[in-house]
Amino acid sequence: MCLEGGSKDGRFFGESPTLILGLQLHLGTCVYETVIYLIYKEKRIEMYIHHVLVIVNYSVCLLTGEMMFYSAWAGIVEGTNCFLAPLVLMQRFDCPERPLKKYLLYKLNGLLLWLSFLILRVTSLICLLLSLWQDAREESELHYQRVMLPWRVGGVVTCVLLLLISSFWFVKITQGMLKGLGFFQPKKMRVA
Repeated sequence: MCLEGGSKDGRFFGESPTLILGLQLHLGTCVYETVIYLIYKEKRIEMYIHHVLVIVNYSVCLLTGEMMFYSAWAGIVEGTNCFLAPLVLMQRFDCPERPLKKYLLYKLNGLLLWLSFLILRVTSLICLLLSLWQDAREESELHYQRVMLPWRVGGVVTCVLLLLISSFWFVKITQGMLKGLGFFQPKKMRVA
């Protein structure tokens, strides 16, 4: 079944070669990143939670053909990596003699990371959840009731958790950006 011009049936049960390919690529990337986290002993538990939830939900989505539209929408959050990856590289290769944080490129990248988080993670996930809720309660709940129960619950829980994790990261990024722009000064330690 194709996406049928944005119908509820299309959003719950529609699929297309582009959707399938996008979901497969996202799933493969999540598996790859999770293996990298294990190799390099990533300590932040939210990174594992985030990727394991995506792997489980995208696998179910691809196996059942259900909720591909909403899964692809949720996958848009990865657009923040365009600015996150350069930031991580700049932080790893920073040197005390010529700190990268002083350069305009670093600050511009941080600003774009903040903006991408606001749009692609926080705002987009809120809109996704509102749209899903609206679709599930409008006209007839028959469309939504036909979706497998574990997927209905798991998909919503995953989106809510992803929104919470993204909001947590957004606060951290906002603090870092404000500090980098000089609005926050590091607290000075008092020597007793």
